[in-house]
Amino acid sequence: MIRLKPIPVAAVVPSASAPPAPVSRTEVVESRSRKKAVGKLPTTQGSSRTSNRRETLTNTSLTSAACALANPIGSPSDPQLARILLVDDDEDSAEAIALCLVGYDVTVITDPLEALRLIVEGESFQVIISDIMMPGMSGDVLYAKLLVAAPEQAERMIFVTGGGTTAQTRAFIPTMSGRIIGKPIDLTALIKRVEERLALPISTS
Repeated sequence: MIRLKPIPVAAVVPSASAPPAPVSRTEVVESRSRKKAVGKLPTTQGSSRTSNRRETLTNTSLTSAACALANPIGSPSDPQLARILLVDDDEDSAEAIALCLVGYDVTVITDPLEALRLIVEGESFQVIISDIMMPGMSGDVLYAKLLVAAPEQAERMIFVTGGGTTAQTRAFIPTMSGRIIGKPIDLTALIKRVEERLALPISTS
């Protein structure tokens, strides 16, 4: 599990006089080791992992300019930052999405079983963005288990998917009307769904 600290809005909002630049830096906290590390997204050619991440940003239109236009929110210094959990076995794709969630406290988990354990043990999030087709546990199964173990958290889930490949997932997708984001991701639609989940009242039970 990795945690992406909120990125200042200035890091992704292009200036009026210069062409938009790619996001250059984000701090990554490895929660398991409790050690801080810095992950860089350089503009020059780097490792294959960095290259793959840049390619993900390009393929999904999640560029710094697109992020700024779709999510022009206030300063991330707000102490009441909304917590968002991203569950996706494709870490590069998840982190690309996370980079666009400017001003939120974002946690990325690539194992849905770990996400379930985290929530069952008491962690809570205002929004949970989950892929549907994942090894180990699909997003619809994660939703069903949370309905039993943490129903308030299940109601905060939205899903990104390229379409169900099993009869079960194909049957599940129509039941989540208004909570499904197709791939390639429409960032504006994703932000809208996030805001809808944030508007839900927080349970005090």
